[in-house]
Amino acid sequence: MHHIVKQEGLEDRIAVWSAGTGDWHVGEPRDRRSQAVGAARGILLTGRARQFTSASFDECDYALAMDRSNRAEMLKLARSAVDRA
Repeated sequence: MHHIVKQEGLEDRIAVWSAGTGDWHVGEPRDRRSQAVGAARGILLTGRARQFTSASFDECDYALAMDRSNRAEMLKLARSAVDRA
């Protein structure tokens, strides 16, 4: 997603970041398999794992869950109807 935002020249309007709901990989680099997939498409995948927390809702306008399990965890972290929306 970050690559597309950059490609479209929208970096000054859209910030993209990724986080998991668990803490077991916090601080680690991206998985080597995902790095290889990105590299094969000319996309450098850098950064380190971070955890989505209740405070993360304050950092973004939209929080998108990539599967039902992550969505359920994010809803547990929601502090209000605004967070849940």
